[in-house]
Amino acid sequence: MRVSRLTVGLLLSVAATSGVVVWQAAELANRLGGLETTVVELQEATGAEFVERLETISGAVIENANRIDDLHAARISDLERFAPIHVVDVLAVELDDIARRVEALEAG
Repeated sequence: MRVSRLTVGLLLSVAATSGVVVWQAAELANRLGGLETTVVELQEATGAEFVERLETISGAVIENANRIDDLHAARISDLERFAPIHVVDVLAVELDDIARRVEALEAG
């Protein structure tokens, strides 16, 4: 029985393609296993203390945002009463600086 070169080439091509697919699948499975390990480590690292600290920081950020909104509302109110705009601008810059310092202290 004689096998043509075309048949042998086709079989080798299929075998090589199958080998590449299996190799890539094994590599992907290995990467997924590593990713799963990383996720488990992250879940263990983010305990109750982390969540509590994150909530504290979130509350402080919201409080600062509310204070800035209040300052902007006060600025509009002052403008309506013809207050010197440069004084309001200076206060706004100072409050923004204080807010950044508070955030840095909380992050630090």
